[in-house]
Amino acid sequence: MNTIDRPFIRPELLAILACPVCKSSDLKSIVSEAPQLCCESCGTSYGFNNDIPLLYKNDFAWAPKQREAEGWVEMWKDMAAYNDEHPIYLDLPFGVTVEPWITMEQMFRAALFQMNLRGGEKILDIGAGEGWASQQFATRGAHAVAIDVVPDGKLGLGRAWKRMGLTNAPFDLIIGDNENLPLQPNSFDIVFASNALHHHDHLDKLFSNIYRVLKPGGRLISIGEPLITIYQRESDTTDGDRERAFGIIERRRRFYHYILALWQAGFRNIHADDHKTFWKNNADLYAWMDIERYAIEEHTILGSKQLTKLLTRIMLRLPRPFAVWLLLCLRQQGTLLLNVQKPL
Repeated sequence: MNTIDRPFIRPELLAILACPVCKSSDLKSIVSEAPQLCCESCGTSYGFNNDIPLLYKNDFAWAPKQREAEGWVEMWKDMAAYNDEHPIYLDLPFGVTVEPWITMEQMFRAALFQMNLRGGEKILDIGAGEGWASQQFATRGAHAVAIDVVPDGKLGLGRAWKRMGLTNAPFDLIIGDNENLPLQPNSFDIVFASNALHHHDHLDKLFSNIYRVLKPGGRLISIGEPLITIYQRESDTTDGDRERAFGIIERRRRFYHYILALWQAGFRNIHADDHKTFWKNNADLYAWMDIERYAIEEHTILGSKQLTKLLTRIMLRLPRPFAVWLLLCLRQQGTLLLNVQKPL
């Protein structure tokens, strides 16, 4: 296996870091037996794990994230999968013929289409896992920064070093809190999230932090968010029970919860799709929705199937953006794709 130089901290990353305690940009590197980053304003020091800076405020707000990081490791061990030497699939999410990667590829292609990368873009990849998306951005010439809560070298961000060693396309790594991003304002052209937003309890804090680090005109592009309908309750969902048992944050929200939180954070030009609607032209979209409405009409809204049928008929007569938004409120097992902008 090829190896890649693991710099203590790249100057490009240090230039945009901010202390998660005092928000100062006065972080300085201290090279010693135990390398650290030190904030000259408040005096807080931050260590490293797997050569990744640990840039979080170690307080009660971080505690559930720490529990989640430990939970991922515990769950993999419980599944007897942790000690397996998993191969590095360099083309993720492309070319994998099993779910969820088949659907993930469709959604990621939609994200890349919307990004229209030309090289040189600064992209923050939140909830980055082992960094497969950041790898794709880096190979396209972008400066990618991957942030996650799991530093583990077998299933978390520590595994990104192996990816970089095989592709020679470096990107930067941070362990930190997306609800308290350790990054300076107006630093990124794009913030990307893949199956990440539903791992947060506080959408208001998450979106306000994303808004802060985006440049004016920058975009949040998110794929793969599971939705519940307006006639379902989050407490009745069971598809995340295994993860929840290990302390992993698993939320199931209605579509409008995301829209309201994004709007309140200041985002505008909000575009939303289901993973099955993005690539459809108008004729195919409305024909497909006409078929989908029969499954929707099996459920009651406010105790009335008549109301459900009325809403599906309204859906088929609305202009495309509003028709899709209503579909996202009504269709079971929807998966949300978002493209929103910070105003200029």
